[in-house]
Order: sequence, then C-alpha cells, then structure tokens
Amino acid sequence: MRLIGFWLIWLIATATPAAPPVAVEFKTPPPFGYGVGSVIRHQVELFVPAPWQLDIAQLPTKGPLNPWLEIRDFAYEHWQQTGGNRYRLRIDYQIFPSLPQALTLEIPSLPLPLTAPAGKQQTISIPAWAFTAHPLILPQWSDAQVEVRPLWQPKEADLDRHKQRLVRIGIALLLASAVFVWRSARKRRLPFAKALPKVCRAARQGEIEAAFRAFHQALNETAGQALFAGQLADFLTKRPAFAPLEPELKQFFQASKRFFYRLHPPPEENWSLGLVKLCRACAQAEKRCRK
Repeated sequence: MRLIGFWLIWLIATATPAAPPVAVEFKTPPPFGYGVGSVIRHQVELFVPAPWQLDIAQLPTKGPLNPWLEIRDFAYEHWQQTGGNRYRLRIDYQIFPSLPQALTLEIPSLPLPLTAPAGKQQTISIPAWAFTAHPLILPQWSDAQVEVRPLWQPKEADLDRHKQRLVRIGIALLLASAVFVWRSARKRRLPFAKALPKVCRAARQGEIEAAFRAFHQALNETAGQALFAGQLADFLTKRPAFAPLEPELKQFFQASKRFFYRLHPPPEENWSLGLVKLCRACAQAEKRCRK
C-alpha cells in the first residue's frame, strides 16, 4: 500500500508580514526505496485568497535542477472558488545520483510566486523533502560478480487443448443456432403449411377427426377468428386467393358438419385424398396472399 505524507499548513510570505494566508497541502510518496533513474511525484494543492493569484509563468519548467536531479514533468490545474483560486500542481522529479552507498538526498524547496493587482508580489515556498536512495550494485561487488541476466522470455503455452475446446464450443454454438433457426422457421410457417403434415398423417392413419380439426385450425388462424360456414363468403372476399377453392371449402364444411354432429353417415372412403388435396391447394393460396 502506497504511503502518502501530507501537511495542511498556512504559509505566510517571507517578504512582508502583509502577505496573504495561503492554505497548502503537500503530498509526497514514502521517503525511501529509490535508485538511479527513479521518478518521484510530488503534488501540491493550495488555496490563494483573492485578489492574489499564483504566477503560473514563473513556475518551474522541465529540465535539470542540479547535477543529479531534474524535473521530468510539470502540470497544473486551476479553478475558482468562493473567496479565491484553487490550484493543483503535479511535479515529477527524476534522480540520477552517483551512489557508492545508500545516501540521504534532498529535493530542494519549491518557490511559488504570487501576484496581486497594482504589481504586488510575494513568494511562498514548499519545504525541501529528504529521501533515501541506494545504489543498484553493491559497492563491494566487482564487475565479475555482477550477473547480467538476459531479457525475460515468456514460456510457450500448450494451446492444443484450448483449440479443441474452442472447436467443441463452436460446434455446439452452430448446432444451437441451427435449432433456433429451425424452430423460428417453424413458428413463422403459414397456417396451412403447418397443417398439411398433420392432415397427411391423420389421413394415412384413418383419423378423420384429427384431420378435420387440423384443417379447421388452419382456417381459423388464416381468418384470425373461428370461421364457420356462414362466414365463408366474407372470408373469400377478404382473401381472393382462396376464391377458386370455394366449392371444395363448402364441401369441407358440409362434411365436417355431418361428421361432428352425426347428421349423416361419415364421409366417403376417399375423403382423405380430397382433404389432403384441398389442404395443399390452400397452402399454395396462402402463399399468394403473402406476395
């Protein structure tokens, strides 16, 4: 867990006692564990009361501060608040010290210039910050003792079992997709197209009632309601593709009435061939309705 030390302090400019009170929050990382090339980030948040402002043009820029320390990056944010201005500064330092052994080093204080109307100027300073740095190679080691390790290479993984698993998953997905498409296609089939296999099967097995009910259901789905013989003329007017089949449809209603109400003997022995033929013709007619 990264440690952050910070102080909330009120700083008074050293030039005159009339300098504005500035609230400063100074955030730093842990002061240890650094070596040559390490980057150390400091963050400063401050509130400057009006009419004073931070003089952005005079803030530090990228570049060396001394032989072993440089500012690698500098960024700031500024927004106004009631009674003044708030700033957030981010300074990235990079160190390049010559370290025969572990040493305590110090990042110098950071001056922050302030300006106000009528040319007033003051300066506040962020305190210096000490930290410990250590050499990359122990000083008592000779060059022969230093092991230069090769660049790390990732170990090749066996992907065959993963490929096989992906193939099985792909096949399963394809089968599931095929089943879904097939079921969706069945749901989208037109009423007489769905009824035709049922009528044919019932006709082969001599099941008159099942064949009649399947055909009645197709008629009802096509009409959008329960269709009776007295409504046939209106049905054919709204769906002219079925008009050429009017005689056969009337015969069907008569045969269905005789069968279900037992008013007359059952249909003739060749009823099945006629009903299958009529159902197939209705399937063709409903296709023409959809065009």
